[in-house]
Amino acid sequence: MSTVEQIHHLESRVDRLLAVLRESRSDNDSLRGELAATEERAAELDRRLAESETARQEADRRGDDLQQRLSALQAEQEEIEATINRTLAQLGNLEIGTSGEPDADAGAEAESATGAEQAEDDADAAEPAPMDDQQPPAPDESGTEEAEGDATRREGDDLDIF
Repeated sequence: MSTVEQIHHLESRVDRLLAVLRESRSDNDSLRGELAATEERAAELDRRLAESETARQEADRRGDDLQQRLSALQAEQEEIEATINRTLAQLGNLEIGTSGEPDADAGAEAESATGAEQAEDDADAAEPAPMDDQQPPAPDESGTEEAEGDATRREGDDLDIF
């Protein structure tokens, strides 16, 4: 009987081996599914990385374009400031020439003064006229509408400078 017991023992070992084999195949299929999902995530991350790199390159390009535009605007601004300063110096020289006072020092100062300094000098030199002389005439005391209308028109005419 030892052979029947050995056959049962062998059969039970074969059954356990088949159970382990089925479990291994199930684990293998599960791992293959996880591998496929991981590969899909890796592909998605690669795609997102490529999009980010493209966006970074586009941002770099736009930054370079903006830097070039800024440099061009700064150069244009410097040119405008230089033109204004030259014009103010020429205006200062013209004013000196028309005043009949040839002053070499004043001409040199006008050429070296900046636009703000020149504007300050011009504002200091021109004093406003007294306001007492420029008051509109008093309205007619008669109280007629015609006199009031004339006074209003005169006041409006004084304010219309354009």
